[in-house]
Amino acid sequence: MFWKKKPGKSPSLPGDLKVTPFQKRLRYQFLNPDLLLLALSHRSWVFQKGQDRIHSNERLEFLGDSVLGLLINEGLFLSNPGLPEGDLTKRKSLLVSGDILMDIGANLGIDEVILISSNERGNSREIQGSIIADAVEAVIGAVYLDGGLEAARPLVQRLILDKQEHYLESDQHRNHKSILQEIVQSRFNAPPRYRIDSTSGPEHSKVFHVQVIVAGEVLANGEGRSKKDAEKEAARLALELLEKRKSTE
Repeated sequence: MFWKKKPGKSPSLPGDLKVTPFQKRLRYQFLNPDLLLLALSHRSWVFQKGQDRIHSNERLEFLGDSVLGLLINEGLFLSNPGLPEGDLTKRKSLLVSGDILMDIGANLGIDEVILISSNERGNSREIQGSIIADAVEAVIGAVYLDGGLEAARPLVQRLILDKQEHYLESDQHRNHKSILQEIVQSRFNAPPRYRIDSTSGPEHSKVFHVQVIVAGEVLANGEGRSKKDAEKEAARLALELLEKRKSTE
């Protein structure tokens, strides 16, 4: 690969950050440790150091997203010879979802090694799930540049494909919004709409109340700490209602 170089000393890392334990959890040793450093560099940390955004992990995230999609598609195609295209697409949509990437990042301990500004990390010391998910994609992109598909393939296989049945059977990881959209689109030839009904609570701890509307009818109401979480909950409840209606038809 273009980025390969002979193994050498790790780049100078800020503070007491140690990436070696992370590489052990990843089960991959970088030939070019600069790539790992880049994959772990969130834009807030880059800005804090007075550097340009190009030095953040966003370009690697872009690459990793494509590498992940290719390897998931390849793995699903080879391991499910009897599944039609539509079912493969549904599985792929779930397995590359942000929720699953967040789980993977948490298991790898990315939050312990990611380079991020103190303001972005927040007083709770917790990092937004989307930042963790993006960093997972960036690390996959870095592995690809460092060792090619031969290195990225077993990584994606171990982290995701080997656990696909667990993810597919877990209600926690079901993409309720996508499932609802498919059902509603097929029945009514139009997607569901989500509308914020109200918000409650103080500004720093706001709760969103969202309605999901199908063919002019409010099917369900969901709430959550973010608009996205409230929409997910509304979609889940709407699916339960549609299942009940279907069973009585």
